[in-house]
Amino acid sequence: MVATDSWGLAVGFADVETRASSRLTLSSTLQDSKQFFKTLFWRLEHSPPHNSPIVCKPAQSNATWPVLFERLQQLDQLFQAWHEQLRALFTRQHQQQLEQDVNEASAAAERARGKSVDATASGLLDELSDGYSSDEDGPGEHSTLRRHSAKPRPRSKTLSDCHLEVNCSRKQLAPIAAKPSAKIHVGDSQAVVVRPPAMQVCIMIVGTRGDVQPFLAIAKRLQQDGHRVRLATHKIYRDFVTSHGVEFYPLGGDPKELAAYMVKTGGRLIPPLKLETLQKDVPRQMQMLEEILQSTWPAVSAPDPDGSAPGVHGSPFRAQAIISNPVTMGHIHVAEKLGVPLHIMFPQPWVPTVAFPHPMSSLPYQDKPQRRNYLSYKLVDLLMWEGTERLVNTFRSDVLGLPRIRKGGRGREMLLDLDIPHSFMWSPSLVPKPFDWGDLYDVVGTVTLKADSSSYTPSPELEAFLGHDGGPTFVGFGSMVLEDPRATTKMIIDAAQQANVRVLIQSSWTDMAGDLDIPDSVFIIGNCPHDWLLPRCSAVVHHGGAGTTAGGLLAGKPTFIVPFFGDQPFWGRAVVKAGVGVDPCPITELTTEKLRAAFEELQSPFLRNRAHRLRKRMQKEDGAEEAVRSFYRHLPLRRMRCDLDHEGMATKWSRRDGVKFCERCNAIRRACPGNDCKDVIEYRSVDYAARGQELANMTRFTCGASPPGAAVFLQEVGWAIACLNHIGGVVRDISQFLLLSCFTSWDVVPVR
Repeated sequence: MVATDSWGLAVGFADVETRASSRLTLSSTLQDSKQFFKTLFWRLEHSPPHNSPIVCKPAQSNATWPVLFERLQQLDQLFQAWHEQLRALFTRQHQQQLEQDVNEASAAAERARGKSVDATASGLLDELSDGYSSDEDGPGEHSTLRRHSAKPRPRSKTLSDCHLEVNCSRKQLAPIAAKPSAKIHVGDSQAVVVRPPAMQVCIMIVGTRGDVQPFLAIAKRLQQDGHRVRLATHKIYRDFVTSHGVEFYPLGGDPKELAAYMVKTGGRLIPPLKLETLQKDVPRQMQMLEEILQSTWPAVSAPDPDGSAPGVHGSPFRAQAIISNPVTMGHIHVAEKLGVPLHIMFPQPWVPTVAFPHPMSSLPYQDKPQRRNYLSYKLVDLLMWEGTERLVNTFRSDVLGLPRIRKGGRGREMLLDLDIPHSFMWSPSLVPKPFDWGDLYDVVGTVTLKADSSSYTPSPELEAFLGHDGGPTFVGFGSMVLEDPRATTKMIIDAAQQANVRVLIQSSWTDMAGDLDIPDSVFIIGNCPHDWLLPRCSAVVHHGGAGTTAGGLLAGKPTFIVPFFGDQPFWGRAVVKAGVGVDPCPITELTTEKLRAAFEELQSPFLRNRAHRLRKRMQKEDGAEEAVRSFYRHLPLRRMRCDLDHEGMATKWSRRDGVKFCERCNAIRRACPGNDCKDVIEYRSVDYAARGQELANMTRFTCGASPPGAAVFLQEVGWAIACLNHIGGVVRDISQFLLLSCFTSWDVVPVR
């Protein structure tokens, strides 16, 4: 038996040779082994000519092997010659197509979109017969559309491995920078992103206003392409969202309470063992998580309860694609229920990498890759799943009608197991994309909401304080809740006076003024757009939120971060590593002396020069545009489009005909006499298979096809195996937790 994979085909041919007569000719052997012929051609087609899978003679004593090997060598030479001929043919076709494109460029015009219903009905089958096909395998794959018709051929290109790809004449966006994947070959650096037809998109966000604001920019960009976009987040942001012309839906939970709890516990996944925390805070947090989960299903499937006016429902809504941040939790489950694609977007790392640790793990961010960084993501996922498993399973079974995820059933890694694409919204100039992230994960740049800062009118006192001497140092803690705002403000004033700098303090959810006497060198303001304010300051001191960090760096200002929890320590280390900031200091360790030293260091010309250069690089990025391109690139468009009208999104499926329809085509089909609507059901473009359900599905299928006695027996066996799997899952969870805890000991020397 040959052990190497390259000789797998040779073994198959040996089996054919053993069964065949020794007098068979080469042609008859090929005829009998048609399937192996196709497999061999595929191997040779995907291998360079000089690296054929059949290159050396096998060490076999069987007398049939020399004859077989000689014939395989002949096949090898034949296919190498065929390979070269195909390559030359496609190269000539490519050159001819380029010439044809140049000649037709001046006369090319977009096909008229305003078709009448009658013309559409008569041309539906004609469009279907044009012969669209796809190499798409599921979420996270690229659309490779090929069209064969008598119409003028659109632009095409020939790849180095003899694949001829044709992009259909649809609106296209510029390429997005990405690492090559299985569907984008190394020689194909210009991957084209196809804009999908108009659809209904739901964006679900849990967090502070700084978390919501970037997604508002993405929603407005999607609206420019004709999509109906709903932004579902906490109800206190309704006015903020609707003021930008974006549809709103209220999610459960209070972001102020969530932020206060995170500040109180330091963002730890395991809360401190205090009686007040365990009796009051933890139950309240679990209640809010349940409220958030319960509200995600109507967010993607129901009208806004206060859409037109308070108490007046808005128009019906059913999401055809979902964008969410990972902490919303219900995203993957409602996407599974609807059968629609899901795309995760977040301004902090959330998938395993050795480059840096999980922001919630409290591991220090160091320069060199470490194994424990990768393991920190596994540990955080495990702890989060153990804390929310009961809520999630109740939501799946009682609200969505989906099967529960069994104990140890990999529910903590559903996003990874189902290959859900992620877009990370930070600047690659600040934190480059990790080398161990594949094509499924994109770093799209900083996403900012370009507000009309020209409409902001500052007070005369603020304008006078900003002055023309480079500006004061900005200090603001955004949506963070301070335990003692008065003491913090006094510390800022004392440190500023000792460092002899002017300070501009911004209040948000915490009143920073109080009853203190404010000196002339300090000015306190309320709400003010950062894109107007920060460029007029000399440096920034803040809590380290992703949005505020990006705003300060886009203004070209040196940064000092005072982290509270979560990803804020990560950004504190990131600005230091980039050479544009001062070493971060947690809010619990901040003193007047440390703040004074930071104020003085922020005036360094070196930091200002580095921050100015980073600003130039970041200003070339368009995070919202790249985020939308990443979203489009990962959509399974072939499965989402209507089979008859490719400008429509499929919503119905005909079980009799095996055809998917958009609403427009379905209306035409219903209008035709003799059509039975009973065979038409809701269409699901993505089929999510929850981990841990394979056994149950197999048991149900087997029992349905077996005699009654066998069905009962198989059902009993299935339950017994399920119980064993449950026990094994519990043991595995405990063992993994212990192993990860050992490998990711937070106070030990980094793993080499």
